[in-house]
Formats: sequence, structure tokens, C-alpha cells
Amino acid sequence: MFEREIQKAKEYLSKLLQSELPFVYWFEIQEHKSLHWFYKRFFGAEVQWWVFEQQMLRAASPRFDYTHEQLSYHLRNADHYYVECARFDHQDLTTTIDVAVKTRFNYALRPRTTLRWFIYRGEPTKPLQEVLLRLEYFSEYQYLLDGFQRWVRENKKLESAQNGHHEARQEIISVVEFDRVLQSVDNEEILDFSPAQFIELLQPIFELFHEVYGANKDIPSDAVPTAALIIFLDDKGIHPIAQELERLLKDEHKRFMNRDDFLSVLGDIIGKLEPELDGSDMYADGYADIATLPLKFDAGTQFDISSVDSSFEPLPGGSSLQNVLAELSDSVPSANTAEESFNAESAVESASLRAIDEVIGAELKEQLVHSVFHHSEREYQSVIEHLEHIKTWREASLAIDRLLEPLEIDPHTGLARQFREAVYRRYTDG
Repeated sequence: MFEREIQKAKEYLSKLLQSELPFVYWFEIQEHKSLHWFYKRFFGAEVQWWVFEQQMLRAASPRFDYTHEQLSYHLRNADHYYVECARFDHQDLTTTIDVAVKTRFNYALRPRTTLRWFIYRGEPTKPLQEVLLRLEYFSEYQYLLDGFQRWVRENKKLESAQNGHHEARQEIISVVEFDRVLQSVDNEEILDFSPAQFIELLQPIFELFHEVYGANKDIPSDAVPTAALIIFLDDKGIHPIAQELERLLKDEHKRFMNRDDFLSVLGDIIGKLEPELDGSDMYADGYADIATLPLKFDAGTQFDISSVDSSFEPLPGGSSLQNVLAELSDSVPSANTAEESFNAESAVESASLRAIDEVIGAELKEQLVHSVFHHSEREYQSVIEHLEHIKTWREASLAIDRLLEPLEIDPHTGLARQFREAVYRRYTDG
């Protein structure tokens, strides 16, 4: 899904930035008048990441004392000039355009999921400094970015991170903690939204598809794909509205929606949930006039978007399930390693571990095969057989993240989350 739109956006961005010269300089990209500010921000953050990589290379070398006052001073100046002189050759430019467009689509439609994957990339923890640098790639849904920054400040971690202190590089933020903070910020922000405010929140989606569709006469004016709205709502765990949109898509073939269409859907849902409203509480067009939407959030989504989102392009860097299985099989640790001997999670002896099929159960297995493993019991069994050999929950958790990535499944939502929880019980139920 959205392959054509993604390809069209990449072609448009490539045309804007094309040059016959061997390099395109960052300052040229920054000053480009027709370039969307998301892409300017993205390219700028990529340059900052290059500088960060140079800093890490220097820090890893024991041959020079970088605490030397004059050396530190000149290196800070050098980092400043790195940014001014940064440039993209044709290969770097093509690669960055590809990642930037895919990231923009993912972020516009599923911001929380995209932030988690873009920053952590399947790893359980990241240094705070890296998390903050990765956040700099994004510029929409600013309340999410500001909310995390606020949480960092409240925990007195931001100052050292911004100063690049060694302590900040060692400050570790887990993906679980990061996800918890984002969820809290997101829910608190939109909990009291009115219908009009909620529609305004969708501005990045409408802006993105307006840019892609342009004057396409086959697309309703100022409309976005209904599937895009379903994905956005699912990312936030707002299921009553998402399910109604799915019904409209399947039963009434409502493939596109503009703002008025979506406001109508919200009005219908409010009318069903607030039957006690009388005529004085209605808009002129007949929709309920209440201050806020009756939103209910569910961190563990049960809404299956596979029917409308099965081919939505994942964040770059994925590979086939069989390739991941092969890689993981080559790296399965021995049961007798020193690390496992001292790992508290391995206190349960392997002989006492229950079979994974047993903790999953027949009903969940059937759902997983159907919705997560795309009707392939063979793929499901391949994953289960691999997990059976893993002796600790920590290793199993990392393996699940890696195995679900090529299936384009977020491992922390829906059936995938139930899968994780079932496997977790294998190591904790005794």
C-alpha cells in the first residue's frame, strides 16, 4: 500500500535536488525554496549525525588527550565547519532521499511506531545522546517531540546530554521507557481534543497526500486515503473510530476522505456514544456539539489493520524472515556460556521451560498464523522452532523483535504483543 505514492514522492524530491555537479551541498538544500521543511530538517539531522560519528571516532581513539583545552576548542570549531561544508554525493543523496521519503510517510501515518523503530532499530536500549540526535530528524507532531524533551528536562538529563558529556553518552534509555513516555505524552495531549482540534492534528497527513496527488482529477479534492487514517488511529489505540473507518472502507468502498467526511464520521460516533444529548447540544448540521471527543486509548491494540495495510512499506533496513532466521541461528549462544551462568534471567533451568506452543495455545496460534504470519504455518513453525532453543527471556525478546521486522509487524502492538506476552510466560511461570 502507498508504493505508488512513495515512489512519486521520491521522484519529485529527486527532481528538486538533482544537480549535474558531483555534490549537492547542505546549505543549498537548506536554502531551497520549494523543499518541504520536513526534508530540510531530515537532511540537516543527517549532517549532524555525520558530525556525531566523527566525534565518536575521535573519542574511541586513546592516542590523543581530547580534554586538552586548545585541542577541544579547535575541534568544536572544526565540528561547526563540518556542518557548513557538508555535502552529499549522488549515492548519499539517493540513499538519503529514499530514507527521508519512507520515514516521512511512516511518521505522518504512525508517529509513535516510527519514532520507536527509527531511533531504536530493534535494539532494547540506546544512549540518551543518540535518542536526542535521532529525534532531530523529525519536525511534525511537535508535541510528541517536545513532550519527550520535557520528560528529559524533568529528569535532569538534558543538560549533560546537550553538552555531550561522557556521562550523557553513558545514560541509557530503554525502548520500553521511551515508548511509555511517548504514549503518556500523546494521550495527555489529545484526550481533551474537540472534533475540530482532532482533525487539525491530521494536518501532516493531508499535507503529505496533497503534495503527492496534486491536481489528480481521479482523487477527491483535499482528500486522503481512508486506509491512512485507519493506520493513524490504530497507532494511537483509538479503535472505535478506526473500526468505523474500516467498515466504511470495506462495506461502502469509501476509499478517500476529506476533512468534512471525517468530521461527519466523528459526529456519527459521538451521536452513538452520547445518546442522551438533546437538540440544544447539536451543531447546525446535526452533529453532537460536545467539548471533547469520547476517546478511549488502548496501549495493546487488538485492531487488525492487515487487511488495509499489509503492503505498507516498512522503515528501511528490513530483510526476509528466512534471512533473519539464518542470521539468528548462527548467533544462538551456547547454554553453557559464562554470560548465561551469571544471567539472573536464566535461573529457570532449560529442562523446566514449557514448550512455546503450550504457552501460546491453539486459539492464539490460529490468530498468529492468519494475521501475523500471512496464513503461513510453515513460517510460524520456523519462528517457534528457533525460539525453543533460546534459554533466557532477554534473548527471546530481542529475537522476536528481529523476526517480526521483515513481516512488517510492530512487535509491541496487537497480536504481536500477545505473542510476546505468551513467550514471556514461558520464562516466568516456572
